[in-house]
This record gives sequence, C-alpha cells and structure tokens, in this order.
Amino acid sequence: MLKFLSVAIGVVLIFLLGFGFGQMGKSSTPAKEAKKAEVVTDKKGDEAVLTQDFVTEFLMVYYTKKDLSENRNRYKEYMTDTMYNQVVNLENQPTNQTYKGFVVDFEYKDSTVYLDNKKNTAIVKVNYNNTLLAKKNDYSQARTESNTATLRLNFTKVGDGFLLNYMESIILVDAENSKQYADVNIATPDEELEAEGEILPEVTKASQETETSTETTEEGE
Repeated sequence: MLKFLSVAIGVVLIFLLGFGFGQMGKSSTPAKEAKKAEVVTDKKGDEAVLTQDFVTEFLMVYYTKKDLSENRNRYKEYMTDTMYNQVVNLENQPTNQTYKGFVVDFEYKDSTVYLDNKKNTAIVKVNYNNTLLAKKNDYSQARTESNTATLRLNFTKVGDGFLLNYMESIILVDAENSKQYADVNIATPDEELEAEGEILPEVTKASQETETSTETTEEGE
C-alpha cells in the first residue's frame, strides 16, 4: 500500500515541485517593495546586481516547508504579485490538495546556480528531501525521498532589489554526449499567449515507474 501511495504521490508532486511553471509570471512592476537581501551593487553603473546568494536564499525558502502551502508567507516576499497568485492557484488545485498531509517535511539540501546578469535569469539545480506518509500524522511507516528539480528563474528589478516573475522546469542535456539540446520550454513572442500557464512534465523516477507499470499491464492483456 505504501509503495503504491508513494508512486501516486510522486506523480502528483511533479505538478508542484518537479515540474515547471511554464510562462508563469510575466507581470508588470508590482506595487510592493522588492526583496533586497544579498543584492550587491555594480561598481561601474551603481546598479543592483542579482547574486547567487540571493537566488539560493529564495530556493531555501521555497523548498523548505512542513506541508503544502505552509511557507507561503515566506516565499511571497520574493515574488511579484502575479507570480505569487499563480503559485497559490497551483497549490490549491484539487489534485495537489488531495495529497496534502501525506507529503510533508520538505527540506532544502543544496543547489547549483548559474546566473545571466544581463537578463536577470538563473538556471538552478535543486536537491531536496521530503517525507511520504501512509496516514496523515502517522510516521510509523514514513519514508524519506530525495528529489532533484532543475528550473529556470527570471527576476525583475524593482527599486534596489529583485522579485521573481517567471519560473519553469527545464531538462538539461550534456551536449558533448548527445545531439539533442536541452528542452527549456522557451516561448517566442508569437507563442507567449499560447504557452501561458502551460506545465510541462519532467522525467522523474516516479513517472518512469508508472510508465513501466502501464506497459507491463498492456503486455499482460
């Protein structure tokens, strides 16, 4: 039962943590003060510069929580209003709410951050743990899972700081060992309206197990 629940929960999690938020955000300048922590100044232009420490700080806040939506008041100050509202809407989806209380104790472990300061964009690879429960508040059969998410984050400069206004999942491919390039779900200007709100799947262990199980069932029939 726990194994089945773990696979089911793993599939659902991709809608919230392992998956992207395709074309989320893209808002106008929000009417609130931007987060200023760990933002340094460019000596040449005296302008605020996005830093790895600031991005890491956001990731720690976003991937650390006791349960679904418990950390809203903490990650809210790092996002534009539009971005925040879209993340909240995603958390409130019935599919995600169904497993609230069964997937708990999210803990940020570490991350790798690559910055593009010209575009205020970051490519990040985040490692985090969570706990799967067979029954709510019952840790007798609890199991800890290790997870990895790869995201592209875009920040907008507001005043002396930055706010997240775009977040999506990406899949990185080693160009030296593969002819395929990374699937980054980037929309061109003409495609932006069609891509708004799109969520693309990311290959995870749980989803692979589900596909394998489906294929086995079909062969048996």
